[in-house]
Amino acid sequence: MKIRWLGHSCFLIEGESGIRIITDPYEPGGFGGKGVALRQQGADALLVSHEHSDHNYVRGVLGNPEVVRGSKRVREVSFQCVEVFHDASRGRQRGSNRVFCFEVDSVKVC
Repeated sequence: MKIRWLGHSCFLIEGESGIRIITDPYEPGGFGGKGVALRQQGADALLVSHEHSDHNYVRGVLGNPEVVRGSKRVREVSFQCVEVFHDASRGRQRGSNRVFCFEVDSVKVC
């Protein structure tokens, strides 16, 4: 498995099978990120942890990835989604958040 940080909360995870997973895409140049051009990155699965603009910029990813906002299987990877609150006040301030648990190349990621 290869893991590459693309800025902010966005990572590219590549498995030996060739699967490409991108987490929490954000608008280039925004949110303190390094402005990585996501359009240059293709993906099979695109994980969106919540619906704030710094985590759900799905149109910025090259190709036609499957957008994952809940438990779902993409190719050989099964994504299990756990719903949590995004703040200490049970979501009243910032809403909900999703945590994804999955396995790539015998490594469990959460």
